[in-house]
Amino acid sequence: MSTESGKGGALVEKRAAGGGKLMDVSRIVIGGRGEKSILLALRENKDGCYLKIFNGPAKFTVPHSGFSSLNAMIDVALGKLKNIRASSVPNNKVNHVKDRAKRLYSSSLILEGRKFYIDLLENQRGIYLKFVQAASRTWIGVPVSLLKQFRDSLGEMELKAAKRRPVPEDKGASRFKRIQPREVHLSNGQTVVMKTVQHELHVGGKRLLFEPRISHSGSYLRIMDCTPATKTVINIPFVGISQVQAIFNDIANAGDPFNQLKTALTKKN
Repeated sequence: MSTESGKGGALVEKRAAGGGKLMDVSRIVIGGRGEKSILLALRENKDGCYLKIFNGPAKFTVPHSGFSSLNAMIDVALGKLKNIRASSVPNNKVNHVKDRAKRLYSSSLILEGRKFYIDLLENQRGIYLKFVQAASRTWIGVPVSLLKQFRDSLGEMELKAAKRRPVPEDKGASRFKRIQPREVHLSNGQTVVMKTVQHELHVGGKRLLFEPRISHSGSYLRIMDCTPATKTVINIPFVGISQVQAIFNDIANAGDPFNQLKTALTKKN
């Protein structure tokens, strides 16, 4: 892995005839030596930092607010891959029709109003993680052999971006969802595997999980604060979801208490 930065960490701009060209704040190159190299370029414009990722002609853009969420999804994919390898029977004859990739795991992520897909795929050349931006259909593929290095490089870029310009609070929230299989044990001794949709929210330094579940006492929504220092769990019966939603709407419509405080202080002065 190699790293480059602009002089003194400052943004470098090169002006050319007919317009200006924005140069990279920092670069990290991974791969090479028999594998196609991947370039991670940290850039900055008037709205803040963002990451441009190049894999040959393919390219992919990640906003600053999405660095940590993307890293979390890579960790999930690596965990899924570990489970797949542990439970699979070795088979050297991978049979894919016309090299069509087999999907091993899939998830989605919404960042600043844009939807991204993350797919763990396998074809005749091996296993790789594919990142797709839904609107533009731009994408890149990262082979499993480079995935941990890619994740670490993304974390390094996140630290560099935070030093230059912190993520604004209104853009600091991001969410994504994935399909989570759950075993349900029935009273007659049968076991049924249900595929539930698990939502994850990253906001204010917290990682929150929302997942519908079912037990002998009924259906409920489990909300988990997975922040290491907290790890709180709240179970809400499904019959009360509409009332909870109404409460959330009332609170949101009332506005941020901090803004109310500023208005009150302004009137007082």
